[in-house]
Amino acid sequence: MKKSQIIYLIWISSLLLLLNSCYLSRYSEASNDSIMQLEETNLKVFPFPFDKALYKVKIEVYGNDFSGLMMIKEVSKGYYKVAFFNEIGLNFFDFELKPSNDPNRLELDVHNIYAPLNRKGILKNFEKDFSMLLAPDLNLGNTTVLKGDQSQLTMLKLDSYKGYDCYIIKSPKSNTDKEIINICKALKKKKIKILISEDNKSKLPKTIEIEHMNKNLRLSFKLIHNINSDQ
Repeated sequence: MKKSQIIYLIWISSLLLLLNSCYLSRYSEASNDSIMQLEETNLKVFPFPFDKALYKVKIEVYGNDFSGLMMIKEVSKGYYKVAFFNEIGLNFFDFELKPSNDPNRLELDVHNIYAPLNRKGILKNFEKDFSMLLAPDLNLGNTTVLKGDQSQLTMLKLDSYKGYDCYIIKSPKSNTDKEIINICKALKKKKIKILISEDNKSKLPKTIEIEHMNKNLRLSFKLIHNINSDQ
């Protein structure tokens, strides 16, 4: 490779790094008073206590679409079961998520999966998605609280096993109550974006949109029925 080409590639990489870092640059570290006012329950995607819920789900991956119903169930504290199947009973996947030694990570244990989805890269992405939704360790002593301007409210930045997971409450985006962004530590680049709207009655996510940036993977959830045991 010519020297001029190397210089050009370095320049492009530096420019991309600068542009992507602007996302976090809009925030500054919050004061101790702001940190003390945070309530952990407001930052969780699924309310406590949570039993189970049924969603209509569409998964778009590598040009293929899979549509059906997904049951998400909390078996015990920190342990979850997720089953995705279509209306005629075809089981796309059935797996468990359990705590691991990595920060803010649930370990995915597959019991059954449809062959076209049985790819290591897809499963690793599913593991990360559900970890972001279900397993944030919101111990404020292990996180950084950031405060934005008037159009951007509190962000809780967690040091996760894959970069930073940033939980933004009351996102200014329309019809969105929460936003979660996974950011690569090295490049400060957004890797995963999750937008969530909340059901006013059950406080469960009413809709969830998950998009993997620069990857052909998108998941869309729509709440069908809240079957929490206390309802």
